[in-house]
Amino acid sequence: MKLVSWLLGSLQLPPRTLVSVDPGARLVYFAVFKDGRLVRVGQAENPGDVDLPYGGEWVFETPRRYKNRSNTHRDLARLEARNDRFIWRVKDAGGSYEKAYPSVWKGNVPKGIHHRRAAKKLTSKELELLPPLEEGYDHNLWDAVALGLWKLGRMRRGR
Repeated sequence: MKLVSWLLGSLQLPPRTLVSVDPGARLVYFAVFKDGRLVRVGQAENPGDVDLPYGGEWVFETPRRYKNRSNTHRDLARLEARNDRFIWRVKDAGGSYEKAYPSVWKGNVPKGIHHRRAAKKLTSKELELLPPLEEGYDHNLWDAVALGLWKLGRMRRGR
């Protein structure tokens, strides 16, 4: 048993990298986590615009289409197409990805409340990477961060 503990203790695993993505009307917003800690946030229009670990693990917020709300389907199609450009890059680099509906990872909690809850889960060093939660703040960027926290198990659905 001691030998197994020693072998596992000396084993150096590569850092786990997770990129969480929230598609916006014009840009894709992302948060990069290494070994469970937020290390970078940003936005990009196209995959070629930004250097990201495309071969890593990814999670994308995916819009849900409702049959009785057809007027927004065109907007949702644009969001899906924006995600798809990044997903093709992830596939090409050998990365893995998951799609998550907002109702699965966020529930029906209003954005402002959910983002304040996410902020409480971040360390002071992680919070320094983000704009403050003030009037007119960038909700897409905060959604990307909260999605990553959910995927890592640092935040539960709606909490």
